[in-house]
Amino acid sequence: MKLRAPLLLVVGLLIAADAKEDTKKDTEKIQGTWKAIKGEKNGKEAGPDDLKDMRLVFKDDKLTIQEGIGRNIEATFKLDAGAKLREIDITIKRDNESGTIKGLYMLDGDDLKICLPLGGPGKERPKEFATKEGSGLGILTLKRDK
Repeated sequence: MKLRAPLLLVVGLLIAADAKEDTKKDTEKIQGTWKAIKGEKNGKEAGPDDLKDMRLVFKDDKLTIQEGIGRNIEATFKLDAGAKLREIDITIKRDNESGTIKGLYMLDGDDLKICLPLGGPGKERPKEFATKEGSGLGILTLKRDK
């Protein structure tokens, strides 16, 4: 019995170290410009005009959301690859809207998906990577812009 607690502690520390390393790798992999190719809100697909000029630019811990010519939102971001579903926190600081939007992400090579609650900061993090009618969630699918 006495051996069990130190063993659990060591296992816990190894898992935490792996999660931290995975987060660091994902933070490096996400760097660059991503073009929105598909969007979904409350289970309904966004129209092509809604996304045609949207890009997300990740640089260090900064995120610029480009919604069109001259329409940019500046934010910071933080990833957590150690969570059961990988988490992204996007912190916006603007005059009319400030706070952290808590979402989920999937990163696979040149493909990125982000699931966020609709309506801005202060909402609960999604529990699953899906949108349904009335869910209050949106999913943005992006492709690395080369």
